[in-house]
Amino acid sequence: MVTGRSRMLLLVILGIVLAPTLRGQTTPEPYITASATGRVSAEADLAIVFLVIRSTAPLASDALAQNMRKAREIEARVTALGLKERTKFSGNRFAPATGPYYGGPRPAASAFEISEYVYVFFEGAELKDKRQFEKRVGEVVDEMTRLGAVAGDSPITRISSQVPYAVAFTVKDPSPHLAEVLRQATEKVRASAAEIARGLRVQITGIAGVNTNVSTFYNPPGANALDDLPYEFVSSWNEVPISISLSVQYRFR
Repeated sequence: MVTGRSRMLLLVILGIVLAPTLRGQTTPEPYITASATGRVSAEADLAIVFLVIRSTAPLASDALAQNMRKAREIEARVTALGLKERTKFSGNRFAPATGPYYGGPRPAASAFEISEYVYVFFEGAELKDKRQFEKRVGEVVDEMTRLGAVAGDSPITRISSQVPYAVAFTVKDPSPHLAEVLRQATEKVRASAAEIARGLRVQITGIAGVNTNVSTFYNPPGANALDDLPYEFVSSWNEVPISISLSVQYRFR
């Protein structure tokens, strides 16, 4: 049986035990969250024509020999076209040739597939005359296709509707565009926070936190033909979208 004195002693002990914990608890400081996005469409200054050289054989060495022969022929052809210095080969990749995979147990591989991407770069003034550039691209694609190259089978961006392309556009230095979209987002966030504060009849006193998210529309799920290239923003047309989402937490009183 718990007497009144025992009950009082128990409450005192609980108070001593819980006091440090209660002192450590603080009420979260209220804040206003404002978010905005800055966007620009940057004019591409670099175009990349890319195809894949692919060979399949029961033995990996035979598939590799076939692929290397195609690569040598393509290299000789682009050299004859005056494009050797702007052409890059990715190097051969080895994979079991199992055909399309739709889930479930994977079928056993009965052959090997060797693949290698070949890239041809166009930049600067070459992109200004659209029709001339497109004619040049058509010639290069046709020449490489005749020698065994084929179009890739994966989209280059998340917004390309899952359609593979053979030409990608990018900007070599996105820094000025990133500065512009960040300026846009910052101005929008500041204006939104001020409007919210006016509506709530409070005064902003400082910033509690900032988060940014750079959107590239690039890097779709799975392997991508442009993964090995050092370009962050890629598009399937010559206006390259660049955006930054900004979220700021403002303290107020």
